Amino acid sequence: MKRARQEQQGDDSRVVHINVGGTVYSTTRETLELVPDSMLAMILKSDVPVTMDEQGRPFIDRDGESFRHVLNFLRTGSLTCPSDSATRSRLRSDADYYGLPSLLHALDGRPVCLTAEKFVEFNGGDKHSNGCWKWQFGSGDRSIADNDTTEIPCKMRVKQSGVYLVMVSHFIRATHRPKQLYTSEMCLRLWCVNPTGRYRSIMRMWAWHHGDEEGEEEATATATGAEIVYLEEGSSLSFNYGETTTRDKDGVYHRYRMSPWF
Repeated sequence: MKRARQEQQGDDSRVVHINVGGTVYSTTRETLELVPDSMLAMILKSDVPVTMDEQGRPFIDRDGESFRHVLNFLRTGSLTCPSDSATRSRLRSDADYYGLPSLLHALDGRPVCLTAEKFVEFNGGDKHSNGCWKWQFGSGDRSIADNDTTEIPCKMRVKQSGVYLVMVSHFIRATHRPKQLYTSEMCLRLWCVNPTGRYRSIMRMWAWHHGDEEGEEEATATATGAEIVYLEEGSSLSFNYGETTTRDKDGVYHRYRMSPWF
């Protein structure tokens, strides 16, 4: 049966036919592999044992009717299904079974970004279960000079020209020595370099974190931004931040987390 699967996929490697609970679905490899660590992506790997039906199609012993909502979610990145509790309960079970935490996010009404990797190549960082990417880094225990500017170690490359909605969430946590007054002002910039080498700033965000003399040892701040921009294929995106500290004599450990969405 494994040989039959290879023959079937050999006719057109992009088109895949799968049998879910007796209902046959036709889709593309790209759709099933959209979430690389999911069970749906794994069944396409030739070295993974898979149950096959009589026609040599991968067989999944799940509710065939419910799967159409799962497949449409992967195709469009949005969830459209009946709002009754029985359907949504089955989809929650399916999300666990197929390894799709982003589907759980959609069922909870949280934002989901499934298709970012189709258009943007990310260098480093960690992928959130909802599809966006996260970079986290710290500046260490040191005093920060005024107007200190640092390049953030994360870069992205645009794989397809188009109009993008870019959203960035920036989280700051600073731990300082008690009874030290300081105020730190952050300016985060998102830069784009097009294929000809021309720079432009496409987003700027401000955030402040503050420590007082009453013994507060930790301060946090968040900033968010969103821009609609046209990005050319081959452009690269990167972040840097500038920081001004009014008083910070004994050293502060700063940790920053940034999550871009496309």
